[in-house]
Amino acid sequence: MIPKIIYAAWCGPDPLPTKDCFLESWRKKLPGYEIHLLTDKDVPSSACTRAMSDRRRLVNVAQYMCWAKLYETGGIYLDLDVDIIRPFDDLLEHDAFLAIENDRDRAFWACCGVLGAKPRHLFIRECLDYMDHFDFTHPKIENEIGPRMFTSLLIDHGWKPRDADVTVADVRILKSTRFYPYTYMQKFTPECVTDETYAVHKWAYTWKHKVSVVIPCYNQGRYLGEAIESALAQTEAPIEVIVVDDGSTDDTARVAGKYPVKLIRQKNRGVSAARNAGIAVATGQSIVCLDADDRLRPEFIAKLNGLDDIVSCDVMTFGAKQVKWAPPLSTPKLADFLRSNHAAGCSLFNRDFWEKVGGYDEEGAGLEDWDFWTRCVHAGASVWVAHEVLLDYRVYADGDRIPTSNSWETVRSNGAEAAMRSKWAELGITTVPRTTAKSRLRYPIRIGVRITVDGVVYDAGSRIDRETALAAKASGQLKDARIA
Repeated sequence: MIPKIIYAAWCGPDPLPTKDCFLESWRKKLPGYEIHLLTDKDVPSSACTRAMSDRRRLVNVAQYMCWAKLYETGGIYLDLDVDIIRPFDDLLEHDAFLAIENDRDRAFWACCGVLGAKPRHLFIRECLDYMDHFDFTHPKIENEIGPRMFTSLLIDHGWKPRDADVTVADVRILKSTRFYPYTYMQKFTPECVTDETYAVHKWAYTWKHKVSVVIPCYNQGRYLGEAIESALAQTEAPIEVIVVDDGSTDDTARVAGKYPVKLIRQKNRGVSAARNAGIAVATGQSIVCLDADDRLRPEFIAKLNGLDDIVSCDVMTFGAKQVKWAPPLSTPKLADFLRSNHAAGCSLFNRDFWEKVGGYDEEGAGLEDWDFWTRCVHAGASVWVAHEVLLDYRVYADGDRIPTSNSWETVRSNGAEAAMRSKWAELGITTVPRTTAKSRLRYPIRIGVRITVDGVVYDAGSRIDRETALAAKASGQLKDARIA
């Protein structure tokens, strides 16, 4: 039996949120349950919590802390934005339970907003081991040691993802209507609650990153105010707006000085260098690079933040001509970017990928957006296009800057494109990687034998990161040729 103990957590200096936090209502709706809110003082010392604390990934710290308590005492973990509809008593008979999110356009995920288990359940131990041996530099770690971890581990145990109540490895997997009756891309309506619903995860977006808006500007002071005002008017405010004056000779600095923005001034080095300079000092985990003559629509950040590594949108031109440009695909892959650009230059992206690929190419002559997105996708970033107009893109009477259906810029100079593709070839970005998902190792990997590396013993069935696997192979304990 799962004991009547509820665990939730809040870490970091920020106060506990009041909106979409249902902690107090749990006491009324779950009489007879112990309810514990864990904080920084309760964080256990582990490889995962140390690494995630250093990187300020507090969501992952909180989850590990609660799941460690589940393993120790048993009970139920709840995200703070879970609104309880009815008691969980009939779920306590299971050894463990969680529920599916039916992400209707993409996949079924075993979600981590609600998790129940009896003490010392092996699936919880497996999750904690997975997290402790994960590659903590992975740019998508928040997802990888959350729903993707649960989903991957359950698939390893034989689960075939579908929206149905099933039991796998002593874990009761509940269909989406039980706890996730609507997805994070939908809005809650009372109609989504049915007789099958125990609680509703309200998607308070605690995984959302703080956003920095970077505006490079070279002699476009006459438009800069509009761009800044559109960033400051966001319904979900950015943590900062950074203007990079790229050696302007007009009133760019004076215009920027009228607003509560951070101003960087440098010699003229081009738009890629200006973007890199702004991102280098940005404190947000997500970045938006907005051209100084364009405008964000008010819900740009609110509707794109947290959806994927790179999130783009449809675009409407203004000025000399009004034309809508919609990227043709919702989830473009590397093969698509190798043919043409599939994301607006002003998209929202995870800063970790900027660091991983070395930023925008400052030596390129145009096509910097297409090049940057392609290198990010090659490095493992996934892309989502929200098909809604959230960006206004200025065009001029001479026809400059008019997007087409095939690529972002109309000017695809053969020389510029050839130079870009030559650099891609040097990086190995000439074709879709030949290694298939079946033959490629995905770290952390599960080992079938007991090994010892640097005095640490890893039992058969443990998961290890690439560095540990390489050390074990060098010592002759592992022989898989794919470890390289």
